Amino acid sequence: MTPKAPARDAHVLLTPAQLDLLINALVRRGYEVTGPTIRDGAIVYDRICSVEDLPKGWTDEQQGGKYRIKSHSDKALFGYTLGPHAWKKFLFPATSRLWKAQRTNGHFRILPEDQTPTKRAFLGVRACELQAIRLQDKVLLEGPYADTIYKSRREALLIIAVNCTQPGGTCFCDSMATGPQASAGYDLSLTEVVDEQQHFLLAHIATNIGAKILSEIPTQPAGKAEIDAATALVEQAARHMGRALNTNGLKDLLYRNTENPRWDAVVARCLSCANCTSVCPTCFCSTVDDLTDLTG
Repeated sequence: MTPKAPARDAHVLLTPAQLDLLINALVRRGYEVTGPTIRDGAIVYDRICSVEDLPKGWTDEQQGGKYRIKSHSDKALFGYTLGPHAWKKFLFPATSRLWKAQRTNGHFRILPEDQTPTKRAFLGVRACELQAIRLQDKVLLEGPYADTIYKSRREALLIIAVNCTQPGGTCFCDSMATGPQASAGYDLSLTEVVDEQQHFLLAHIATNIGAKILSEIPTQPAGKAEIDAATALVEQAARHMGRALNTNGLKDLLYRNTENPRWDAVVARCLSCANCTSVCPTCFCSTVDDLTDLTG
């Protein structure tokens, strides 16, 4: 008997080998799979082709002004917190050419740029990162002037979230109600459970396309024990955040302190490198420059 295909809102189990099959299924559908991998001593987001590209057995340590990765005793694929990159670099890159010009025999001609987006599948998006993407959507899609290029990239995107089971030293998503469990904005979500007896990924199917892709690989329906084990890990992460933030009256507190000397202290050590804006997952400032060379 052919196993019943998983349905939307169902929970199924994946082994690491089946996750590899899922990556292959995405590639067959024309997606470029982007996920966490190790490069230059950090866990960064880049193109991945198999489970072997993931940071298996690696974790990270983070504190204020400190980041490093180290090997871990287990073989978790997503046993890290967050790296130095944000998904924004794929959805809203630092530079994007809008058009180019050509002058031939004294005639000036505008050549439209091909804005066909890469069909991407993000693998390993955390709950806080989903919230960052949501804020980008609010500004760049839902405002009075939608960014058509961002819209095309967003429509070509499939998201596989990974729930956090290991918060970092600077994490406080539980205070902000933005994690550690993803609640919306994804097609599939994964919760990794790994110990001496077992290693599986609990997958939750949130959309029809997520269900269709999982139907292409063998899966096993999740039982109560597996769901409870995954839930317990996420709840444990919520109780062990590295930091906490009291958000009561936070907006008014900031408004009352617009002239606080604290801002002067920040300005005094600022190098104006703009790196904070570049790495911020929610910054959306942009400008258009005309760099056309008409001398040729």
